[in-house]
Amino acid sequence: MAEPSRVGADASGMLAQQASWSSLNAAAGAGTLRMEPGAAEECAVACEVLGDELAAQAKNLRRVTRLEGLGELDSGRALARKFEMKAFGEMGVSAIEVLQQHMAVLVEMAATFRAAGAAYRAQEQATADGLGGGMRAAVLAVLAVLALGGCVASSVAGSPVTSSGLAPVETINFDRVR
Repeated sequence: MAEPSRVGADASGMLAQQASWSSLNAAAGAGTLRMEPGAAEECAVACEVLGDELAAQAKNLRRVTRLEGLGELDSGRALARKFEMKAFGEMGVSAIEVLQQHMAVLVEMAATFRAAGAAYRAQEQATADGLGGGMRAAVLAVLAVLALGGCVASSVAGSPVTSSGLAPVETINFDRVR
């Protein structure tokens, strides 16, 4: 009977998928996997919606005791019995277990997307912070050039002017620089 081994292979494939998403989630948590936050949230929500749909199907399947509607011929009854055996786990993993495995992967996927979005935001903030420091250095360099060229700067709000004739960097009034 090749059928149960195929079911087992499907289950191991599902475990491999879950492990793969767990690995991606770890990469996102470490900041090496990043995704635009809006797209990441859309993907996470899509995973949750699909997970809810699978949960509803699992709930419906729990109420089923017998599959019908495949006809009254022996072949129809045999097919219905085979589907029942698959659905209720008599041939390996039950349909409910498979749906639960899919739902677990979807939960991992949603978490991964959100972590990737958070990593993107964190990288974006780090870049902005880095540029902020770079901009400060650039302003200081420009002020040094202006000071060497004989420009005069005055202080703002009565702060004293330093001995070089320049106010502290935070209080330069650029309207008075000539």
